[in-house]
Amino acid sequence: MPEYQGLSIRLSDGTTYWHSKVGSENEVIKHANRYCRHESDLIIYDVKFSSSNKKINCKFFKHLPYEKWKEDAWSIGSLVSLEKRIKRKT
Repeated sequence: MPEYQGLSIRLSDGTTYWHSKVGSENEVIKHANRYCRHESDLIIYDVKFSSSNKKINCKFFKHLPYEKWKEDAWSIGSLVSLEKRIKRKT
């Protein structure tokens, strides 16, 4: 399964921030939603760790404008809440 990492770019001044969370695309979006305090675009990279030469290879995967990933984060959060409610009932 591919692992991803996010880079946010603040819209007001271009400040960049590499997010420490590495995981699925949804996990990267949830992490950005939790820690981004400013309107920022999110760039997601496919991250591959090479054990032989101990290098990290990053390859561009997807660019998500601020409005899009915030909408996705809301949808992901709603699905997680629904899954938790269903588990409690069973």
